[in-house]
Amino acid sequence: MNNTLMNSLLQELCPDEIWQLSDLIKSILRRQMSCLPKGNVSEDETRYPKSPAAMRAFLIKYFCRHYLQTQNSLIKYITSQDFL
Repeated sequence: MNNTLMNSLLQELCPDEIWQLSDLIKSILRRQMSCLPKGNVSEDETRYPKSPAAMRAFLIKYFCRHYLQTQNSLIKYITSQDFL
């Protein structure tokens, strides 16, 4: 049952195993991120942002590396016996 539920959720939320943000969320994120200045920041600043430019770099890396991976982990957890 849990695999069936997980597969059903994944099929609905990320068809072809590609996570998509809704158009509304994309536009909100683009708008907010475009307000942050661009700038060269160190790798350390992308992990621990302390300036607006570092926050922009952090958000870009976060969404590219982690956000969509987190979705898969959450789906697996909420369809597991531990969650139930």
